[in-house]
Amino acid sequence: MAVVDWDDMAEQDLHEATDDPDVRREFMDLAETELRYPPHTQNSDEGFAVQYNRGYAYRRALRRHTPTRSADLAGDPAVIDDGGFPYGTYLYIYRPPTKSDLERLNAANRKPKLVVRRLLHEGRLAAELGPSTIQ
Repeated sequence: MAVVDWDDMAEQDLHEATDDPDVRREFMDLAETELRYPPHTQNSDEGFAVQYNRGYAYRRALRRHTPTRSADLAGDPAVIDDGGFPYGTYLYIYRPPTKSDLERLNAANRKPKLVVRRLLHEGRLAAELGPSTIQ
């Protein structure tokens, strides 16, 4: 389980995604339990984020035991729907903490293993960064 820090943009993204505190908690729990660096694979669910070019990774907001987004595209939209909220349509953009992150967070007695920079709906990700961001 990773200790995760959410930067300001990611927190804003989280609040824009939903007003429901339970859904927000689930996104935060997913980040702590499912994000790994470096990513173990390179596919539509996780990998290195091409457009960022500085060691950023992405991960779809899915539990590892959940069928992949690719399976969803085969025709079952319920595959990525968890309790009525489509978590699997959101992606985390994250990276290991930088030296300045560690200095700032250590002063607050926090020691993150990862920093979430963005939490974006797949449509917004494609609009902002281009579809080639994830492979």
